[in-house]
This record gives sequence, structure tokens and C-alpha cells, in this order.
Amino acid sequence: KEPVTSFQYPHPSALAVSPDHRFLYTLTRAADVLAVYPLHPETGEMGSPSCHRLSGANPRQLLLEGGDLYIVFQDTETIEMVRLNAITGTPVQEITVIRDIPRLAVMDMLVMQQEAGEAENETNYTR
Repeated sequence: KEPVTSFQYPHPSALAVSPDHRFLYTLTRAADVLAVYPLHPETGEMGSPSCHRLSGANPRQLLLEGGDLYIVFQDTETIEMVRLNAITGTPVQEITVIRDIPRLAVMDMLVMQQEAGEAENETNYTR
């Protein structure tokens, strides 16, 4: 029997929480979906997500800046800006802001992020 890898099925690749702690955003690879989970601001309890199909393929990373999400797509080699509704937290507009990012540059960004996370973890263990 062949081993099953996570690349054969949709799986989460990144997440972010809104600054006001009202929404959790997750990206799902393979399905190319942004899920928006409402969060109870006091308890952190998650509500049912609303799912939104993205225009790029294979979302890898996201950055929440102000009222916008910036999403890096590996297979379409783009960065998309997703404007969010301030009240519902859901996408209202998706715009390509950078095209033709070489795939190796995307992978380099991921490796640098992973190395930075590992260095931070080592620092946390030694405290």
C-alpha cells in the first residue's frame, strides 16, 4: 500500500487572527479556500466558518495588514490582496498585487520563515 501524503488532500497552510480578536482566517491548500471563523471576543469560542474560493492556486502564506489580507499563492506565482468587510470579516474584493513570483522565491520565503520560527522556538526553550 502506498503511503498517503498531506498533498493529496486539502489541508490548512496558514492562519491569522484579526487584531480585534473577532475573526480567525485560515487558508486551505488544494481546495484554494479562505475560511473565516467568527470568534467570541471574550471567550475565543469559534463559530461556524464561511468559506470563500480564492482566485489563486495553492495558497501558502498570509499576512493580515489593517483591513486587508495578503496571500501568497505558490502555483499561480502571485500575491493577492483580499479586502475584508470590517463588520463581517468576510472578503469583499480580491486583487492581484504581484504577478510572476518565481516559484523558487516563494519556496525561499517559506524556508526563511521556517528557520526564523525554529530560532524563536530555541530561544523560548532556553529561557
